[in-house]
Amino acid sequence: MLGAVTALALLPHAHAMLDQERAARDAVVHATRQVSGTLRIGTEQCLGVVDVAFVCPADHALADVAVAVASWETLAVEDHVDFDPTWGVRPLTDAVFEARGLSRRVRFQVSDVYTLLDFVDRGLGAAIVPRHVSNKPQASRLVTVALPPDEPACR
Repeated sequence: MLGAVTALALLPHAHAMLDQERAARDAVVHATRQVSGTLRIGTEQCLGVVDVAFVCPADHALADVAVAVASWETLAVEDHVDFDPTWGVRPLTDAVFEARGLSRRVRFQVSDVYTLLDFVDRGLGAAIVPRHVSNKPQASRLVTVALPPDEPACR
């Protein structure tokens, strides 16, 4: 058995050998014109029709039953929890506000539907989400507020 000091001494050489192996493999692939490299594929966790809804905690001012439809101006002044910009729905939501000359403050960016719903439930912000997200059991304590009906929101 190698001692820890001996193993640490060999580590840079092992890394160098692995680097040389990769370089040799890449040279052969290049010479034979085979496709090589790294391919990364990602997908949104919740695929579906991108109809939208605005969700907020039950004690939020917009959750009042008297507020039937929220305006984009009203939504713009809220603190938002939103998906990471790499999620397809995020650029669509950003574009809706930008098209109206409105800016909004995204307090938290998340890469998970359930984290987003949890943050909204904890009162850390409100969110514009695909409607099917607002129907998840984890959103049962949240209130869905209608968006302006004459707007093509996120299609």
